[in-house]
Amino acid sequence: MAIRNNQITHDRDGDRFERLQSLSTNIDTFAGELGITGDRLTWAQGAVAAWTAARTNAGIEEGEKNDAFEDLHNYVELAAEYYATAREMLLTIIYDHGGKPDDFIERYGIKGSTPRIYNELYDRIDKWLVEDARLKALVPPDPRVVPDGVTAQLTTYRDTMYALYNAAYAEKGDSDNAFDIKHNLFAADSNQLTFVLMAAKLVWGDDDYRLRLLGFCPSSEIWTHNRPHAPKNLTFDSESGTFSWDAVVDVDSYQLHCRLTGKTGDWTNIYEGAETSTVSKPPTAEEYDIRCRAIAGDVLGNWCTPITVDFTEE
Repeated sequence: MAIRNNQITHDRDGDRFERLQSLSTNIDTFAGELGITGDRLTWAQGAVAAWTAARTNAGIEEGEKNDAFEDLHNYVELAAEYYATAREMLLTIIYDHGGKPDDFIERYGIKGSTPRIYNELYDRIDKWLVEDARLKALVPPDPRVVPDGVTAQLTTYRDTMYALYNAAYAEKGDSDNAFDIKHNLFAADSNQLTFVLMAAKLVWGDDDYRLRLLGFCPSSEIWTHNRPHAPKNLTFDSESGTFSWDAVVDVDSYQLHCRLTGKTGDWTNIYEGAETSTVSKPPTAEEYDIRCRAIAGDVLGNWCTPITVDFTEE
């Protein structure tokens, strides 16, 4: 994708990379002419490398964060399934021994459906284990407990969930820090880019092709309202009978329309395609106004200023 405008502070990541790549590649050629020296020149020379590193690191850290939270979520699901089965076992034991089952169910904290959220499931298992330890410590021990192997597995699930939870939020901290670094670099680079753009405009004007070599967009090539700019230099070669125009970056095709000179109303399409020239002509040998526009996907670009061609003279 080519740079479509000079709204530097609104760059997407890919736009920013493209700007800085052009700048870092070509700044040495134009630095003297533009008065870019010292720390600003050093910044420009290494800008794309610094941005690439920050962007890559932020992406890696975000991926590691997402993986860590996915690991936590998946493990909580496993723990919940085990808890649900163990709960059914405990309820059977409680009811088999009679007495007041509701009291034991309340103390164990196993009333209601199985939670699927870390904090709630952790609290449920932890409360269960506390009550289990209390009942087993009685003299004689209370029989309304599950086998030791079950409590050992519940303990493993509880402790592993806790470790995965802490690991996930540690990764979140790393990801947030990497994003902050990238965000701060974006802001600092935006200030530097603005300065270079202003320097280039003061020396070259705002529509010089060299602006593109430094990652900016000449004024006549700016996409307005996010639409392709009008093709430049639409001409007709009477000897070859060929219309031609300059290419517009980042578009898929072009349209060429005609309308009788001096008339109003609809225009007639005489060409649509990816090439920047055509020998297609209007339907009759009369004088026509001809205009051209570029198309990017489903987005129709701006029309160029029409030219007039007299086909009666051919």
